[in-house]
This record gives sequence, structure tokens and C-alpha cells, in this order.
Amino acid sequence: MKKPSAVAHDFFNRGLAFSELGNRTQAIEFFTKSIEIVPENADAYYFRGVAYNRNGEIEKACSDFDKAIELNLIHELAYFHRAHCRQTLGDAAQAQTDFDRARELGYRG
Repeated sequence: MKKPSAVAHDFFNRGLAFSELGNRTQAIEFFTKSIEIVPENADAYYFRGVAYNRNGEIEKACSDFDKAIELNLIHELAYFHRAHCRQTLGDAAQAQTDFDRARELGYRG
């Protein structure tokens, strides 16, 4: 029998695979299952946020990027993507703050 962390890792990898295939709905489901088992995985929130964003669910994406940053304060990709969400939602000042923080952390996109 697999340890819960191994099961969460399997779900996470399935989420990545479905995301690569462009099946964002399935990706979100698998990232969510991974988060339910290991809620402190910042990358699961980040990648689920990316899938939400690509699905046009901007508020959910922003919330997941918030959580990824809460769990990993140096997650430059989460700052970068949250900046885009904030920009889309009309919060230019906070978006700029996040863009600046992403660059400080090494984002060179």
C-alpha cells in the first residue's frame, strides 16, 4: 500500500500530464486530489492556478497563487502569474508589486 505522500505525488503527476495535454478540467481534478492529501504542496496550488487561469477562472487562479506564495514565499512563478491575474482583475498597483517581486526572485520570463 502506498504512503499518502506517494499517492499525492501520483495525483500531482497526473495533473501535470493532463495539463500538458490541454485537458485543464482533468488537471484541476488531479491537482485538487493531491492538495487534499498534502495541503502544504505549493506547486500543486501553483499548477492548479495555472489551469484555472487558462480556463478563464481568474479569481480561483489568483486564490491558488496566493496559497502557493503563502506556502513558499520565494515562488517567483506564482508571483508572476498572480501579477497577471491581478492585472486582468484591474488591480494594476498590486500587479506591479508582484511583477517586481517575481523579478527580485529571479524571474526572467
